[in-house]
Amino acid sequence: ADVGMQIGFSFSCGNATASSGGGFSTGGAVSGVSSSTVTTPPAGQNIATYTLTCINQGQTTSAQCQVEIAKPSIIMVTNPQQVPRGEIATLGWITTGMDSCVISSPDQNDFTQRNAFYTSVNGTATTSPITATTQFALSCETLGGQTKNATTTVSIRE
Repeated sequence: ADVGMQIGFSFSCGNATASSGGGFSTGGAVSGVSSSTVTTPPAGQNIATYTLTCINQGQTTSAQCQVEIAKPSIIMVTNPQQVPRGEIATLGWITTGMDSCVISSPDQNDFTQRNAFYTSVNGTATTSPITATTQFALSCETLGGQTKNATTTVSIRE
């Protein structure tokens, strides 16, 4: 799951008169469904633990489930960042926690068209000839369905 996603819970307590949830609300019901928004885990951790406690005449029984929290990231590099007018550059990217990525440029329509169906989460692309400062954007969909973006610029070396 990604931070900010909603996750759902279905729960049931046999032989109980009430319940409570850790990380989600049961409303005291002994069975039902609930949801919770995934929050950022403590530093150095990527697991969220949710607990269901079933209560019957002062006795409690608990069960836990754990959800791995994705930490999607993008590293995007340009080589070189400055080129002589009319030369090209290479863009490279490495991601984690992504399902697909698309590279484009608001300044180079031919570059965008050439790469429109290239959806690699790790890859490289060669620019079209650079004739002015040109921006490039990498848009990725995380495994949890959210969108993450990165941008870079190639400029003219005079």
